[in-house]
Amino acid sequence: MLSYNWSCPVCDITNAADSDKCAKCGSPAFLNATEIEARRTAFMANSKKQFTCTKCGHHAFKSGEVQVAGGILGRMFEVDADRFT
Repeated sequence: MLSYNWSCPVCDITNAADSDKCAKCGSPAFLNATEIEARRTAFMANSKKQFTCTKCGHHAFKSGEVQVAGGILGRMFEVDADRFT
C-alpha cells in the first residue's frame, strides 16, 4: 500500500494513498512503461467517445476556433489577441 496520494500515469488524476487502483480509469497503481502506454492509448480513444453536451446530452460535437481582440488598441489595429477552441 502506498503512504502518499499518487497521480495516475494514464489519466493524470490524483488518487488517495489507500487505493491500489485509479478511481477514474481503473488502472493499477504500479505499471511498467509498456502497460502505461497501452492503457493511455485506450483511455484517450475511449474518452473522446464519452463527450456529453451539458445542455442537450448529445455525444457528437464539432470543434472550431475563434480569435477576438484583446483591448482598445487591439480593436483599433485589428489584432486578434485571444484564441478560443
